[in-house]
Amino acid sequence: MVGQVSEVSGTAITFERKGYGRGLILGLTMAETMLLLVFCLLLAAGALIAKTKKEAAAAQKIAQSLNENARKLDEENKRLLAQLNAMVKPASRRNVPDQEWRELVRAKEAAEAIKKVGLTLEEAVKSAPAAKVLSDNDVDVDQAKAMIEKMKVLRELGYVGTGKT
Repeated sequence: MVGQVSEVSGTAITFERKGYGRGLILGLTMAETMLLLVFCLLLAAGALIAKTKKEAAAAQKIAQSLNENARKLDEENKRLLAQLNAMVKPASRRNVPDQEWRELVRAKEAAEAIKKVGLTLEEAVKSAPAAKVLSDNDVDVDQAKAMIEKMKVLRELGYVGTGKT
């Protein structure tokens, strides 16, 4: 083999070319082909990364504008609520506390009960002192009716409402 390389003939050049091993793809070696393939893959990966970054930036802008719109709408809601409260307060003149409201409801229920009995509110107020005296002396309704019947008899006999005792 040493003899072949040292010959001046074309065999040494052909041996060198054969050792270099040119490939069939564009006349490139396997290493050159792999380098081109890796370079193309890097270009494709770079394009995908750039596209993803662009989409992320667009999504971030949309999210930021949505957050800004939500903040503006919240401020508008607060402003409208304050305006509504300002309009409602003069109409109701003041806020009624819960305890006062409960008392008003109880008073209304009591007034309805008085009306069901057949009295007007004025008559109930007028006869309230007599009812208080009867209540203080533990006189119930049946006893009061019996006393009235007895008073009628005494009045007919002249013992009540006259000077007789």
